Amino acid sequence: MSEAMRANAVVSAHKRECRRGGTPPLLFYSIYISFPLSGGLFKQYHHILMKHLREQNLTYFGHLLYAWNIAMRLFLLSLTAVAHGVLPSIWVHSVSDKVREMHSDLS
Repeated sequence: MSEAMRANAVVSAHKRECRRGGTPPLLFYSIYISFPLSGGLFKQYHHILMKHLREQNLTYFGHLLYAWNIAMRLFLLSLTAVAHGVLPSIWVHSVSDKVREMHSDLS
């Protein structure tokens, strides 16, 4: 498949996804244009990604921001746990309480 044909396939997939109301994973599309992947691999990845996003009722970038928010909260909690390890009298229940709270929010 030529570069132009792959680029047209990517643009078509992007337009279809926009018509469905979703946000396509543009980063993956740019990678797809850059590297010669088989169409089957691209379709399989796209199907799996979009299925998860539909199940979560999120756009690609909404999901990205949500995941980064969780990652940042966990990072800050890990720093809190390190400080608690050094000084056991501070933040005695903070980390465990927040982890339980996050678990109930995600479940």
